[in-house]
Amino acid sequence: MAEPDPITRMLEALEKTGAASDIDEPDARAAIKILRCLLERLETLERRTARSEGNLAAQQALLDERLLKVERSRLFTMINRIATPLTAVRGASLSEEESEAAYAKWFAQKQAELPSQEEAISASNAWPHKPRMSVLINLRETDGACLPRILDSLGGQIYRNWELCIATNRMHRDKVLPAVSDFEKLRGPGSCLVHDLAGDANPWKELAGLATGEYLAVIDEPGIFAAWALYFFAEAAQSDDFDLLYSDEDALDQAGSHVQPLFKPDWSPTLLESRMYVGSLAVLRRAFLLEREHLFDEGAWLDVILQVARESPRVRHIPRVLYHRLRGASPAADQAPSSRAGSGGAAAPEADPMAVIVCSRSARLLEECLGSVRETAGDMMREIIVIAHEESGVNADLRSVAQRYGAACHGFQGRFNFAAMNNLGAASAQSPHLLFLNDDVRATEPGWAEMLARQLLRKGVGAAGAVLWYPSGALQHAGIAVGIHDGVGHVGRHMRSSALWPWLLDTREVSAVTGACLAVTKDVFRDLGGFDAGFSTNYNDVDLCLRMRERGYQIINVAARGLIHAECQTREGVVRFHERFRFYERWGDVLRRPDPYYSPSLSRTEKIGLDFEGPWVGNVPIGEASGI
Repeated sequence: MAEPDPITRMLEALEKTGAASDIDEPDARAAIKILRCLLERLETLERRTARSEGNLAAQQALLDERLLKVERSRLFTMINRIATPLTAVRGASLSEEESEAAYAKWFAQKQAELPSQEEAISASNAWPHKPRMSVLINLRETDGACLPRILDSLGGQIYRNWELCIATNRMHRDKVLPAVSDFEKLRGPGSCLVHDLAGDANPWKELAGLATGEYLAVIDEPGIFAAWALYFFAEAAQSDDFDLLYSDEDALDQAGSHVQPLFKPDWSPTLLESRMYVGSLAVLRRAFLLEREHLFDEGAWLDVILQVARESPRVRHIPRVLYHRLRGASPAADQAPSSRAGSGGAAAPEADPMAVIVCSRSARLLEECLGSVRETAGDMMREIIVIAHEESGVNADLRSVAQRYGAACHGFQGRFNFAAMNNLGAASAQSPHLLFLNDDVRATEPGWAEMLARQLLRKGVGAAGAVLWYPSGALQHAGIAVGIHDGVGHVGRHMRSSALWPWLLDTREVSAVTGACLAVTKDVFRDLGGFDAGFSTNYNDVDLCLRMRERGYQIINVAARGLIHAECQTREGVVRFHERFRFYERWGDVLRRPDPYYSPSLSRTEKIGLDFEGPWVGNVPIGEASGI
């Protein structure tokens, strides 16, 4: 028998209280009567609200069905097949002039959204902590031609508590000192410290010892600071929750226009293993660095950053363009770490074989899928499990294919439920690692399975997915982001690459990966209860990944090659109301926040573009400490 709701229980309690003989006060009885009336009114409103919600849900479901009929129509299907590739090609083939003009417009718009300098200065005056920022520049290998522009940008900083520390040598000293002298006449003596480097002295170690600031802003590539840069760095320091801080950046062309933006994800250590996505400017807590002198043993600054990141999880990203490279040089983000730093000094672990689980009702698709798996990853497949969706009796052709490839085959009757079918396959698997694979995925090159399995050996990784391509050569999946498209979406779908998001095809952290190719440790999968069968067709993969992230696990998408996903060959690619409603009910708070592994500066659609609509979201809102 169902428990009575809280309002009913309160009404019953009031009835008992009102009937008690020890309550004689008229005021008390009147109060009880009023309270009873209010509760009855609330109960009536609750019933009306429930009926309204039910009616809205029914109407939404009817609207969904009508839209589905339109989408299934031959005319709509034909138009969509023609328009989608053309739109993707158009988005990926903007001329350099068009791209630069769009970014210049976007940058000007976002700058106009910033408050006045007076408001910022007022806010910083109210900060309880005004850290000194030491800007470090190594000019030993250059004649310092860029120094005047750097000095000009520092002179224009809104936040004023900083110093500049320059490393040079005798060869270039005569060109550096005049620029410093002219600047100090305006800024004041002692604002610039110049250190002569001898022989093979490590410039970063020498500069860190010379600096007096609490934080070190290290320039690895010549460029200039945005006027707000040190302000935002100092504002982030109010919480004292980072040892490494970085921001977005762009470049300046010869005419002084802003071009080539580098928007970055929040902390992504896996991405950093392959390239210096942190970029040309990094801010480090000086005490942390000086306590670990061994970090200076690394040759390049990229390797220093990589080692700092390994030793401290306290890394923050400010998603604002705060540094402007001088165009011409290759951005630091294109650099890769040395083999010693990039691997942590250890050889890559051997990947363990997996159990591959394939749900299918098509003998043709299953034949293509299993044949390609055996050819490209036979050694990695300890067992193959086929879940045969047999709605109208045994599918002899499908079971014959499974037998031919040495797969165990389990029948599944009833309505299609991707989550329940995969859970059935996982329950029968003996291998410690599982790979869920759609029957419309075909592998054309070796190595992909090892890449997935190797991720599962890393501490803290919950699941791994892979880059998937349409047969046309356009991108189908390179990780799923929350807060875009229909709540979640495949970033870059139908594109081939993106200059705005150059990490698209790199191995990196993402919020979720598609269940079309999803590897997971069996223990983690079991502890989470597997896929939620309430999401029979859609969202089951994203829901699993978000539950993993809720437990502290990371989701990795690997830069595998040669995986072709035809997508929706056996099922309709539609999202129905009940699944969407359930998904938003569970993850609405997550969907309303910016995805940490995507940029709030980019559009909220699967096609990657600049976001002109929303405000420029930053991790630390301007004036938060002072209430502006």
